[in-house]
Amino acid sequence: MSRPALELAAATGLLCALWGCSTNLFQTAHTTPPGRVRGNVGLSYLANRVTAEQRRSGPNPFVSVAGQAGLRVGLTEHLDLGLGSFEIEGAALDAKYNLFDHDRAWALAPRVGAAYGLNYRTFRAEAGGIASYRASRLVEPYVGLTFANYWIGKYTRPSEPAPAGSHYAQRRGSGDGVLELNFGVELPSKHYATLLEFSHWFVLQDDPGDFYRFVPTNLVGVAMRF
Repeated sequence: MSRPALELAAATGLLCALWGCSTNLFQTAHTTPPGRVRGNVGLSYLANRVTAEQRRSGPNPFVSVAGQAGLRVGLTEHLDLGLGSFEIEGAALDAKYNLFDHDRAWALAPRVGAAYGLNYRTFRAEAGGIASYRASRLVEPYVGLTFANYWIGKYTRPSEPAPAGSHYAQRRGSGDGVLELNFGVELPSKHYATLLEFSHWFVLQDDPGDFYRFVPTNLVGVAMRF
């Protein structure tokens, strides 16, 4: 990898450590060839009502920025495995299986994954799929749909007691469910590829007893794959 590429990876890794990770999909349905390893680093801009309120309360330009990094390893012609960042201290593991031959333009890949973050003791389980079409050697658009469920074990509980005549909600154990819809395009070149992606998160369920709530969120991201 060239020195500029290393500097880009280091800078993005620092952002990942500071602002949290694993926000975008950043992959097509085509799998990594067997025996090959690919790395990627990316940045995403998040927009929802919470980040809008945070921007109004202070001039922090990075309140809506998240970084992520990962590796993918090809196991067979149809199967690859990914290891990526998750939260500030944690990791995510996922696998996808391309149902079509690798050299076909069309690709359709179911995928499953799990992640754990130490910061809030968060466990995530996810399942979904990706479809992509290699329109040429320079362009491959893709769409992904994933259901991700989060169980958050250590979020900030209110320090003051509940108002008289009421009580704080108890955990239901259901976790917090999000449906993630991703639209992206991969633009390959000789030594690397650029990925551009737009995503929207639909909130499907909430466990009030974990004191955390997802809100509908739009994300715009860019990543480099080496």
